[in-house]
Amino acid sequence: MQISTCAGEETDAVGDAVTDICKKEAYLRELATFITNAIASHEAAGEKGEKRQGRWRMAAAETTDVERRCLLKTLEGCAQQQIETARSNIKGARTPIARAAEAINRQIGKIQATRLLAKTALKEKANSHTTTSTTQLNIALESDLSGTDYCTDIKAEKDIKPGHAEPEFAKLHQLKLTKDSELGKAISDFIVQLKGLASCNNNQGAGALTAMGNCAMDGSNEAVTIVPNAKAPKITPATISVFKTEAERSACIAAVTDVATHRDVQELLAYHVCKALQATQFTTTDLESLDGNKLAASSSVVNAVRNCHPKYQQIADPTTGDDSSKIK
Repeated sequence: MQISTCAGEETDAVGDAVTDICKKEAYLRELATFITNAIASHEAAGEKGEKRQGRWRMAAAETTDVERRCLLKTLEGCAQQQIETARSNIKGARTPIARAAEAINRQIGKIQATRLLAKTALKEKANSHTTTSTTQLNIALESDLSGTDYCTDIKAEKDIKPGHAEPEFAKLHQLKLTKDSELGKAISDFIVQLKGLASCNNNQGAGALTAMGNCAMDGSNEAVTIVPNAKAPKITPATISVFKTEAERSACIAAVTDVATHRDVQELLAYHVCKALQATQFTTTDLESLDGNKLAASSSVVNAVRNCHPKYQQIADPTTGDDSSKIK
């Protein structure tokens, strides 16, 4: 996957369609999987290359033909160079990938906890009300998680934005994230209603306590009712840039200048995603796809052939001139 760097490039439509924390959880889950698996194909190509290199090494050791041995050892050396480059690239990508995955999974964990707490329901704890003095009535309440879901669960990324099967992370340059301070909006407020009273004055706000002084109860028809009131507005994820700008995607979010001291966890998440995406922007050569033209275009390969074959060792510059064409 190569990050798109064109100014004004269309953004990831699926990511832009994230409008609630359920969609955000699904999108982040896919992003974590994508980033974690980003080097899998490179690792597979490296393992495949090592096997191919081993076969060339064995064939070179077994042949008695000078020219064939030279070519096989050149291929072995070329493979070694490609394998070392791949190993270095893969090693360099591991830490950014791990940091991004950790930051994403922390955010997912917060979302899951928020969704669970959003189902909090407050109920009357029947037969547990008490009077501990002549002046005090204790109304017993209890909570559980039997409330309604805060948002619709997203089972697959294709459900985030109908008509778009999966995110296009090559176009990702912003994330929809929620600050920790906003997560409390998912938990409803509650009103406890004590019904069956008489003589209460209709009042609210500052005057409500005074109005309660006129309420009368006889202990026979009163009932406790609890009404959940969902907070408004609901949580709306805010847009945070991953890269410095759409056109400048070789630089990460400008807000993060010192990772060690930066305290905004959402901006840090975007920063780590940026670093992970950048760290995986390399290619690993498939040694099975090498052909004569590709090998001839490599100065190191041409030099290796010149050095190992007696027929070409007198050539001063194997990369240009008629002598060069003989080697190629």
